[in-house]
Amino acid sequence: MNAALKACLAIVLVAFVSACSDLTTDHPVGAASDEQFDKRLVGGWQLLANPDMQEKHPHALGYAFFLPLKNGVHAVVMSWGDDASDGGCFEFDAVTGKADDDLFLNVLNPSDCGKAPGEGPPGYHIYLYRFDARGGLMVTGPSQDGRTLVARAVNGGRLKGTVKVTSYGTDAQGHPNSTTDIRLTAEQKALDAFFAENGKAIFTDPIVTAKRVPLP
Repeated sequence: MNAALKACLAIVLVAFVSACSDLTTDHPVGAASDEQFDKRLVGGWQLLANPDMQEKHPHALGYAFFLPLKNGVHAVVMSWGDDASDGGCFEFDAVTGKADDDLFLNVLNPSDCGKAPGEGPPGYHIYLYRFDARGGLMVTGPSQDGRTLVARAVNGGRLKGTVKVTSYGTDAQGHPNSTTDIRLTAEQKALDAFFAENGKAIFTDPIVTAKRVPLP
């Protein structure tokens, strides 16, 4: 499989489970009670990448299977390329939540299938999801502007948490590179109130769309 296709498949595979996520929280957003569990996720989904990937690699496939747990779901995400010569498998646990009218997927323990979770930021990785009129699933992640909004709220004392900036080297133009890790430690009520007010402005980067796969 060529490098371009591997990169495209990698995007699909880590759609829900990016261990490089720089926005995590100690409490699952919108999950103040078990009643927030969204049973509509349970089942099989075919992952659809962005239109550019679909045009270049129409036969690349990715699937996610959500299995019910006591207070959430366990997901297995699999993908392979045009000629079925290469593929990958990830799994993770997730807690669903709702703040205002926004739905949140709070992801824990991402790992390669059958392996222990790797090292990464502690806490939940946060994504926003919604269903379209035909039942399709759409997932979005925090944009750069969205992360900046959260960091400003933390630094300004509106939301409890920490913001850690790590510098590393320079880019091709000689500008310094850095990463910003945001960990939210706010209590549930304050956390939910913040994301109810700001969720749509924070989670604007399209991650993946999916359509339900009929199961026997």
